[in-house]
Formats: sequence, structure tokens, C-alpha cells
Amino acid sequence: MSPSRILQQIAQDLGGGNIVRAERLCTQLLSDQVLSFDAHCFLGVIRERQGRLDESLHAFRRASEINPQSSDALMGCGRLLDRTGHHQKALECYEKILVIDARSVGALNRRALALHKLGRVREAIASYTEALGIEPTSMAALCNRGTMYLELNSFEAALDSFDQALKSSPDYVQALNGRGNALRGLGRLAEALDAYDELIRVSPDSAEGHCNRGIILTRLKQFDEALRSFDKAIAVRPLFSQAWNNKGNLLHDMGKLEEALSCFDTAIQINNKYAEALSNRGRVLRGMGRVTDAVRSYNAAIALAPGLGEASLNKALCLLLMGQYEEGWKLYEKRRANLPRMFREADRAKLWDGEAKIRGKNILLCAEQGLGDTIQFSRYGKLAEERDGRAILAVHPRLMRLLRGLNPKIKVVDLEQPLPEFDYYIPLMSMPFACKTTLENIPTSAPHLHPEDELVWIWGKNLGQKNGLKVGICWQGNRSSADGAQRSIPLEHFARLASIQEVRLISLQKGDGVEQLRRISESAMIETLGSQFDAGPDAFIDTAAVMANLDLVITSDTAIAHLAGALGCRTWLVLPFSADWRWLMHRSESPWYPTMRIFRQASAGDWVSVFDAIVKEVDQLARANSSNAFP
Repeated sequence: MSPSRILQQIAQDLGGGNIVRAERLCTQLLSDQVLSFDAHCFLGVIRERQGRLDESLHAFRRASEINPQSSDALMGCGRLLDRTGHHQKALECYEKILVIDARSVGALNRRALALHKLGRVREAIASYTEALGIEPTSMAALCNRGTMYLELNSFEAALDSFDQALKSSPDYVQALNGRGNALRGLGRLAEALDAYDELIRVSPDSAEGHCNRGIILTRLKQFDEALRSFDKAIAVRPLFSQAWNNKGNLLHDMGKLEEALSCFDTAIQINNKYAEALSNRGRVLRGMGRVTDAVRSYNAAIALAPGLGEASLNKALCLLLMGQYEEGWKLYEKRRANLPRMFREADRAKLWDGEAKIRGKNILLCAEQGLGDTIQFSRYGKLAEERDGRAILAVHPRLMRLLRGLNPKIKVVDLEQPLPEFDYYIPLMSMPFACKTTLENIPTSAPHLHPEDELVWIWGKNLGQKNGLKVGICWQGNRSSADGAQRSIPLEHFARLASIQEVRLISLQKGDGVEQLRRISESAMIETLGSQFDAGPDAFIDTAAVMANLDLVITSDTAIAHLAGALGCRTWLVLPFSADWRWLMHRSESPWYPTMRIFRQASAGDWVSVFDAIVKEVDQLARANSSNAFP
């Protein structure tokens, strides 16, 4: 058989799957014609199919030595180098092909894949765009480019790329899935759901389609339908670890923690390198009160993915919850990576670390989270003053007026306006770390805020001299916050206090939750403070003045709790079973607020038992007050 006929037979055998005869013929030919370029290329293909990748690479390299201008040999080398993790060397092969043929779409696409593996995502996108300039309808290039835009959170560009693909092939599964992902990133959830529905119509057994549909439905709070979607994804692909993970997240949001834990455990059994599932598992364990186990799960996630900021941050919160402040505050600094650009990229040399001397220097403390957080940590402005620094406290404009009562030496400025000159700056919630705060040295000079005297008089007059223990109540925080529902308490439980003689219940609730007043029986007398109560641009100015006229404040975990504590009011804080880190564990008092007492759920969801205890204690206070023996 002639060499050309042998080569034809090898090609036929490879096409027909007869690897054994193709290998025998190739070896026979190379024994006679050691410089046969085609035989070395065929041998490279044979060895690759056999999984003998090093030998395959050697064969393609030998072919390339024989014919350095062969794009096929260079492509084989690049492909094998990619498969064996040598992406830089693979990239060099593709670059050589493009010197030979600048319009090689295959080389441009393979170059893009290598660049992506090297983390050079923008260059990869440029390579795909160059390929599309030659072959505009290349589905691989359009979809891969769209996927890379998703990685950069360039959702509009990703959507455009997937839409171009769908113009050429309306039922192309990868493009439909990518389109849904781009719309999800843009927050266009209804359209994303339509895209996933279309994907499932085209490919009913698409596990990704069902899983992504479940993610959208979860975000739309359509929990039952979302659960069905995740179950369909798992039915199609039982070892789909991402579907188990997403189902676990859904069950967590539904408060079904035991079932959520089982899902995360399954995801991890399928893929023991699944850092995100380990992190989510920690979140569920934390919610179950198994905080030490949660830390172990976070540690496992961090070991696998040191850059997984969510795991590090949640571990920090667990450590703070357990009172392990030294390690907790240090790890809590990881949150700074997610802060607005001002906090990350301001003159880094000016970031105060707690060590630099600030005597006579301007130090800017920047509020960074919610109003309650700002009220709680505003006390650290005084610590800067005690070090002879000139403290500037930059806060949300609604809090400026309230916080001017902090200390006349502390300058309070609007965080949203151009900031004054400063020598050092620090995010406000980094102050405990910089100041080496422990449970023993929390700055607790109470009160550290003060209401305005004139408003105290006005609201005292409005409340009148009617007899009774004056109890201010607040039952709900911001509905849009991640854990707002868990921290909120149905008003009906507070309303039980109205049945106690000589008790006046006074609503401090604003915004979300006020609507519950309409559902309370008229016999449960809850006084409201009128439409002008804190109706202006300055938050809590009236609330602070009202609190100064009250005997007691009972509140869920909201900014009201921090305000009452900062004012030094007698405060009873009512917490869910899994409470926020700042309230620590198993304690009935707070080291942050000396006048605060804490009532906790003994089991998740059980507010009845908590309010049984509160009603009993309020009754005792009311009796003491009516006898003029109120302490």
C-alpha cells in the first residue's frame, strides 16, 4: 500500500472510529517515513483520543518542526497545551498561526479561550470581536464573548452579543441561557424569566434552564414555583451541584433551615471543592444557632477560595457574635473591598490604622452602612478627640442634625457633599479594629447623644400629663433589608401590652409597618404621634425628643434600638433566635448600651413566649409606677 493510500486509510479509520488500525498504520508509515508530516499529525490525533496527551503534544510538535508554516500542527500544539494547563504557551501557538493567517477564525477563537484562561478577559473579548469581524454569525464567538461580558458585569454588552446570536439561530440553547443571565444581571427579571421559559420550551431537559428559572422566581418571591423549578433541574441532572446549592438558598429564605442544610450537604458531597456551598452552609448553621459549626464551614470555604469575600465576612460576623473581638474585627476589615470607591481608593497613605499619631490632625470618620450602624459607632468620634485629633464625622445628611448633639468639638458633615480637607480618614466601622476594641473597653459613656431641649419640651407637652407608664414601641425595620423580615415582630404581640392597666403604648414606628395599626383592635389603644412626627428631612429628631419623655422603649432590632440606647433611655430590645452579631449570644444585657435589656426568642419564630415575659415585667413596672415607686 502506497504512503498516500495509507494516509487515506488512516483518515477513514479515524472517521469510522477504528483507532486500533489507524494507530497500526500510522506507526507502520512512520517506521518507513520518519519525516511524514501527515503521519505525525494523525498520530497526534490518535494519541489525543487515547488520552495520552503528552505523546499527542510531542507528535504535533514534531509535525510543526517538519512544516513550521502549518497552521494545523500549531493548532494541535495549542489545543494540547491548553488541555494540559499551559495556556501561555498555547497562546504563543495561536499567535504564530495568526502571523501565518491573520484571518484564521479558529485561531482567533482559540486565542480568546487561552486569554480567558490567563485572566485577560478584556483581551479575550477583543479577540472574539476580531473573529466576528471576519465571521459575523459565529455562534461560538458570539456566545463566548457574551459569557465573558457577563464575567465583567457588562450586562448590556452581553445581552447584545447573545441577541446577535439569536438573530441567526433563535433556538440556540447557549444563547437563550446567556440572554436570561444578562437580563437577570440588569434586574429585568420578568424578561429573564421569559428567556428561561423559551429555553425550556426549546430544550425541556435543560437543567441549567430550570435552575436559572428557579433563581429568578426566588428573587421574585415566588418560592413554591421556584422550588418546583429547582426540583425539575435536579430530576433532570441529579448530580447538578449548583441546583442543590440554589435550592438550599431558597429553603433558607423560606426559613426551612434543616432542609436547606441537607441541600448544601448534598451539593458538597457531589463537589467537595464547592466553596460557595460551604459558605452558604455556614450561613444556615449560623441561623440554627450552631455558630462554631458555621465557623468551621466558613473556614473550609475560605481554604478552597481565599478570595470568597462573603465567607470571610460571615466568619467575621460569627466571631464578633461570639465576642472574639480581636480576630473578628480584623477579619471584618474584609468588608472594605465592597465599600464605595471612595473608601477603597482614597489616598491610601491617609488611611488611619490606629497607630499613627493624630494629635492636632484632622481625622475623617466616614459612615458606611445603615442609620442604626452610624448611631452606634458615632461614639468613636469621641475616641478620636481623646487622642487629641480633630474628628470630622461624615454621615448621611438625614443624620447630621441628630449627631451634632454628639460633641461640640466633633464636626459633622454631609457625606454626599465635597468633603473638607483631612489628614487621615477611616471608615466608621473600622474604628473598633483601629482602636483595638474588646468587650472590656467598648466606649460606653451613656448617653452619647442628646435630644434638643426645645423639642423635648414640645413633645412633652404634646404627650400630656395623662397618668400611666409611657412605653414607646417599634416593631418593624426596613422591609428591603436582607434580614428585615426576621428582625421584625408582628404588632399584635406588642398590642398585648395595651391590656395592662396604667400603661400607655406610644407608637414610634415610621414607614414600613405602620399599616399594621389598622389591623389592631380598637381596644388595644396605641397612641400615634401625628403626621408631623419626624416628617422633616432630619431623621429621628422628634423621636429622640419623644424618647426623653418616655418611661420605657420596647423595640425590635432597628435603628430605634440604637437611638434609645445612645440617648441612655431605659430600653428593652426584643431579638429573634438568630440575632445580629452586635448583641452577642445568650446575654440579657448589651456592653454597647448600659441602659439596655435584651429579650430573646428561645426558639425560632416563637414570639409568644418572649412577650409572655415582657407582659409580666411591664405589668410589674406599671404597678410600681402607679405607686410612685418606679425606679
